Amino acid sequence: MALPEKSQITVEVRPRTVVGILVVIAGLLVLAHYGGLAVGDGFDQGWRSQLRRITDLNDETSIGTWYSSALLLLTAALAALHLNRGHYQDRLGWAVVAGAALFLSIDEATAIHERLDVLHEILDLNTATTFLWIVPYSLGLIGVIAVLRPFLGRLPARTKRWLLIGVGLYLTAVLGLELVAAGARELSWDTLVEDVLIPIEEGLEMVGISVFIFALLDLARPTVDAERVKAALTR
Repeated sequence: MALPEKSQITVEVRPRTVVGILVVIAGLLVLAHYGGLAVGDGFDQGWRSQLRRITDLNDETSIGTWYSSALLLLTAALAALHLNRGHYQDRLGWAVVAGAALFLSIDEATAIHERLDVLHEILDLNTATTFLWIVPYSLGLIGVIAVLRPFLGRLPARTKRWLLIGVGLYLTAVLGLELVAAGARELSWDTLVEDVLIPIEEGLEMVGISVFIFALLDLARPTVDAERVKAALTR
């Protein structure tokens, strides 16, 4: 008696749809930030203050922070999936990408960079904000770029373009706008930081990660399609 064939369920992932959903969520979180500010302004206790806290994109325990951490964790997982799909020379590159994304995900959730406040004490700096974490992180970025340069050169032009756009948006947020916000805090422009710079910085950061995820998903599609064709021909 012949056994029935196993049914196959195919789930097609559309990179454009995925990135669209991720960007929409980022926009909603930015709107929620402003909503929390409006509802919780002037309240230190009660549900209004709690609503402001969980929607405040500058709060390390907010929904936005955990969402960014989840996006980076997804980035690390997608990069790890490419470890066995490319040439062996590219495995180091994908491992570095996955490791960097995983570290940034942990940092986003635990605020490792903010624990580098000790640098201000060591250098005896009296500032209204902390920004010296940018120095070691920038050095780490230079090292990652040096390692990944040959790897990037071997990627398809389309993939490389979208990866660089995603990284550019992310770095503009976490480095460029962070420095602008630090300068604004030094001038006691806290309203500008809270109402303008923080939402733009965090929103742009989430969009940058989403574009990076799009590049990884888009790169995986030709491989998936080729495997389907090969399976169909060998039946």
